Amino acid sequence: MKHLLFFLLGLSLLCMSCGDDDDATPTNDLIEAELHYDGLNFSAPLLPAGTHTAAVRFTQSELADYVGQSMDEVIFYIQQVPASTILSIREQGANNAPGNVIYSADIGNTVGQNGWNLHILPNPIEITNDPIWVCLEVEHNGELRSVGCDPGPAEVDGDWISSSTNNDTWETLRAFTDGQVDINWNIRARVSE
Repeated sequence: MKHLLFFLLGLSLLCMSCGDDDDATPTNDLIEAELHYDGLNFSAPLLPAGTHTAAVRFTQSELADYVGQSMDEVIFYIQQVPASTILSIREQGANNAPGNVIYSADIGNTVGQNGWNLHILPNPIEITNDPIWVCLEVEHNGELRSVGCDPGPAEVDGDWISSSTNNDTWETLRAFTDGQVDINWNIRARVSE
């Protein structure tokens, strides 16, 4: 009987330690670097009905060590699945806004909730001396917590947003929420040689 109790206790501890790890990002041994501003997922800001684009920008200085290498994957956290999701990678535009689209994909039918999502670029994007924006455009039919974030505080270029509720103006999420939300998006780019 004593052995049975010990076995059941051990089994219950094993089962408790095998749950989903929402803070674990998908891994790929061939990736050399993961570019990001965020820490572990904490939550997702509540955004109203409309179309919102969450973005992170990687500047010239942040990309300098990776010039000539390739961006192969994008990973991002989704808490609640929006009505639609489009991933885009863009060049630097004017006035702190993204410019021309380098890559775009409608990924709405592949997005899972309450976890990290991995998107492999079919054609890797070469890193040059130019800044790159990684953007997630989500459509909300009502108030929703879609794109994940860390607990903050926000890093420079870690919390950009454009929203149909604000005339699609690009600004930081801190400015968009009048300083009420101070986070970094859970959006990351992976680079390999």
